[in-house]
Amino acid sequence: TELFDSVKSFANLEGNLTGEQCGFVSRKTISVTLDRFEEDVLPDLKSLSKTLGEGRFFLDSMLPFGFYKSAESLVDWSDSGELLSRFLNLPCNKSYFYGQENAGMAVLDRLDDIEKVMIDNSGHFLMNDNPNEFYVRLREFLTS
Repeated sequence: TELFDSVKSFANLEGNLTGEQCGFVSRKTISVTLDRFEEDVLPDLKSLSKTLGEGRFFLDSMLPFGFYKSAESLVDWSDSGELLSRFLNLPCNKSYFYGQENAGMAVLDRLDDIEKVMIDNSGHFLMNDNPNEFYVRLREFLTS
C-alpha cells in the first residue's frame, strides 16, 4: 500500500470492474487465437471503429499482440472480481464516471458509497461524447 500513499484521488472513467462489463471487444478478441484475431476479428474492429468517429480507437497504430494480451488480461481480472475489489479498497477519494447511455450497468449497484458521476448525452466514451460536461465534473471531483 506504500505505492498508494501518495494517491489523493482516483476517477474511474467507465473502466471495467466486473466480468459483465467485458463486452463485445475484449471477449470477442480473446474468443479466438491470436492468429485468428489478426486475420478475422481485427479487420472487423478496424472497420467498426471508423464508423464511431474521431477519438474512438486508434487500431491502425497498435500492435495486435499487445491489444490481444491486454484484452485477455482485462477479462481475467474482471471475471475474477479482483478489479472491483481493488477499486473498492483504494485508500483515497474515488469516483466512477459513466455515460448516460450506460446508466443501467449492474456494476453501479456494487459501488456502495463511492461517488457515481453520470455524464449526460454520452456513452462509453464520455470524455469525447460530452467533453464540456465531462471536464467540468472531473474538475469538480478533483478539487473537492
